[in-house]
Amino acid sequence: GAFAAASGGWQALRKSGWPAAARALLFVFVLADAAPWAARFLWAENGGEKLSPSASFAEALAGRPTRVLIGADSANPNKTMLYRAMGVNGYDAFLLSSFARYAALSENGPAVDGSRSYLRDPDTSQMRALGVSHALVVGLRRLEGSRSLARFDDAGQSPATVDIPRAERWNVSGIVPQGARWLVVSVPNYRGWRAYLNGRRVPVAFSERFLSAVSLEELGPGTAADLRLMFIPAGWGMLVLVSAAAWFSWWKARLMELR
Repeated sequence: GAFAAASGGWQALRKSGWPAAARALLFVFVLADAAPWAARFLWAENGGEKLSPSASFAEALAGRPTRVLIGADSANPNKTMLYRAMGVNGYDAFLLSSFARYAALSENGPAVDGSRSYLRDPDTSQMRALGVSHALVVGLRRLEGSRSLARFDDAGQSPATVDIPRAERWNVSGIVPQGARWLVVSVPNYRGWRAYLNGRRVPVAFSERFLSAVSLEELGPGTAADLRLMFIPAGWGMLVLVSAAAWFSWWKARLMELR
């Protein structure tokens, strides 16, 4: 944007009839004025320490069904991508409003901006519900207590077993404890998640206005619960049809040109 504005200004100067020497002098003046301000944002540092592999991080979190909170002041909040680990904060293309509300509840105040989350406390009820088992602030710290990615809503919040073969496939299983009415899974309930409980399609409800939950009303205590969650983008079938129609139109036009 700044480059486009500068180009537009330069073109306007050229059309104004200013002599070349005056335009060159103005260009030098702008650089001299901007350089001290811009210098504050330019410095050199050794990135080896921040970019070097972490064996302890990889061993504890790489590919495992658990989550980590990376300190908001970390130089690399997206470290989770390097290790195939599941995080709760960092940069994103955009943050959905339901996550912004959930983060605010966790931090007791605003905790996101337009593209980044600033979660700091891993010991809140919201972070425990998300299955945050580690925190990376100054070194990697394992948190105490049950931090399962899925749980029954009985008095003891009994954990369930979670297997995640792919990001869009969650397999959850366990024995329904006494008093449990819901099986809560710490995956954001965005449009597109489909749930199958013991092979039967069931609706996905909200827990804490953010997480996914399925009802256990038809399963009694002591019954095995086998939940399969599958994510298919909303309107996927229509998108496939539109894409196929576009390719067909292009192929037909090319065929006509060849004839």
